[in-house]
Amino acid sequence: MSDKSIDKKKRDKASTREALIGAATELFAERGFDGTRVDQIAQSAGVNKAMISYHFGGKKRLYNEILAATLNDAHERFHEIRYSKESADRRLRDFIFAFADLAATQPALPVMVIREVLSGGLHIDEDLLPRFLELFKLVQGIIDQGIREGTFTNVNSYVTHLSLLGSLVFFFATKQMRELLAGSPLPSRVPEVREFVRDLERTMRRGLAAGPAEA
Repeated sequence: MSDKSIDKKKRDKASTREALIGAATELFAERGFDGTRVDQIAQSAGVNKAMISYHFGGKKRLYNEILAATLNDAHERFHEIRYSKESADRRLRDFIFAFADLAATQPALPVMVIREVLSGGLHIDEDLLPRFLELFKLVQGIIDQGIREGTFTNVNSYVTHLSLLGSLVFFFATKQMRELLAGSPLPSRVPEVREFVRDLERTMRRGLAAGPAEA
């Protein structure tokens, strides 16, 4: 087999994997793990359904590979915040904006997370759980730092984590509902992404502040 034939075969494999990941990501977000069938993924990707087993070893491994890739992306995005020497107040602000950017650029993530939480983590491989815990540990570290510095009031970091991540994940996971409500008469205007994130950031920092928070 020539070098050109080998290169073409590699490109075909890579494009098939990318097509399957893209199709599966959308379907898992829209229908959940149990509501998505392998033939639907294959049809959407334009390939034979046998390719799912060939490339990933089945639907569950494909699902977990998508989650793993997303969590690895999150790990990279939060690397600087994790090791930052900035104040807790500044690190919290950076975390909120970084997570919001992640959720906006990977819209399937918040929906998949909510579905998985509601299922009790039924479809997550155990080796992925530490990646989920990294987010909690990061928020916990920021809160604990703020308490030590005297800039944050003494709060439960677990409750703070749920309040912060719950607000962000829910907001981005309900994009379609927000778009529906935007055309309906409401007591107040549905906020844009930037506006929501900024208001949440201010609310969290001011709520945690032991004294006046940075404007």
